[in-house]
Amino acid sequence: MTKFLLSIVMLLTSFVSMRAQDIRYARNLMEKLCSKEFYGRGYSLNGGRLACNFLLNEIKNNNLKPLYNTYTQDFPITVNTFEGEMTVKINGSTLKPAEDYLVTPVSKGFYGNIVLKEFNPRKNKNLIKKIKNNKLSKDIVLVYDTTGLYNQYKELFILAQNHNQKTAGIEIKISDRTTGQSISCKQQNFTTLIVNKNKIVNNIDKNQLEIKIDAKLKNDYITSNLLFSVEGEIKDTFLLLTAHYDHIGTLGKDTYFPGAHDNASGTVMLMDLAKYFNLMSNNGNKPHYSLAFIIFSGEETGLLGSHFYTRHPVFPLSQIKLMLNLDMLGSGDEGIMAVNATENLPEYEKFVKINNSKKYLPKVDKRGPAANSDHYFFYKKGVKALYFYTMGQYKEYHNIYDKAEKIPMPAYQEIFNLIKDYIESE
Repeated sequence: MTKFLLSIVMLLTSFVSMRAQDIRYARNLMEKLCSKEFYGRGYSLNGGRLACNFLLNEIKNNNLKPLYNTYTQDFPITVNTFEGEMTVKINGSTLKPAEDYLVTPVSKGFYGNIVLKEFNPRKNKNLIKKIKNNKLSKDIVLVYDTTGLYNQYKELFILAQNHNQKTAGIEIKISDRTTGQSISCKQQNFTTLIVNKNKIVNNIDKNQLEIKIDAKLKNDYITSNLLFSVEGEIKDTFLLLTAHYDHIGTLGKDTYFPGAHDNASGTVMLMDLAKYFNLMSNNGNKPHYSLAFIIFSGEETGLLGSHFYTRHPVFPLSQIKLMLNLDMLGSGDEGIMAVNATENLPEYEKFVKINNSKKYLPKVDKRGPAANSDHYFFYKKGVKALYFYTMGQYKEYHNIYDKAEKIPMPAYQEIFNLIKDYIESE
């Protein structure tokens, strides 16, 4: 009996240690994905491809099987990138990308020195004459505040905008928010710079800018979804778990967006769940339904990876019992939100029941359909789909501060257990 009890204790200790090790694994994986090595997992400097190759090696090293004999699904995208020169100086002082200024994702490149000129239709009649007669120097960029004046002077404002965009080739927007960046699949024929108002001298006419920005529109850029699986007792019906690994990439060669919350957190959770269920399956405890895992690329460019997959699935979408999409799981101290819950009430309520029983999270809240992550095109194809994201104090998003070392992940284990319990109860 003593030996039996000892063996049970050792087994339990081993299991607890295994789970603790997985948490450390998740943290290590988070740090790797958010490192400069992958340049923000975007489409500049091959960051996304490097991250994809790294994750593929992790999948294989964890002995996870391909999904219907394939680990990767390649697809082409068009994407605007900033991977070269990125220099903006005001009166000789160099500004910091993603802190002091942003470049809108549709911008083309720009090289030149410009002078800012305040545009106020009430004050400068000579300036208005020059604009109307198209005699304003291309080196002058008009800066204006449309508040309260636009409707009254709409025609003049349009002329000022046309000068900036067509003649000068650049427009400057002054803002108190210069930290949120995104990606575009298009490139406009001018550059838009958003500069922090604290970096502009009060007298706008006293500001001179030196700008060097490289932009490259990449056509038919090949990126990849990652696919793998854990076989269940029922081989041809799947619970599908998804996340996306791509992020914003870079502004120039030195400034990158780590993307811990969005969405290294979801990728890490998915990898951890796959690792756990594969280990359990190898030990003779297969899940009832087979598990399919997809880590999408192209989410940040408009859900392109998931859209492509729904048009080219490797098995019929009708064989998906439920899709669970994991995106932005770095918080959770205030619970999680289930998107599409109103469309899938029985599945949602089962999560709520488990959570109420185990007291994992403060709440599992619900909302209706939204085209805000990779579940959307599956939902449009008739697949039952829920999208989980966390609620809480951590708010970093699409900026350079969303780092692995900063993200708290206060409810990581609880969210893991909630999803694990749901799968094991099916």
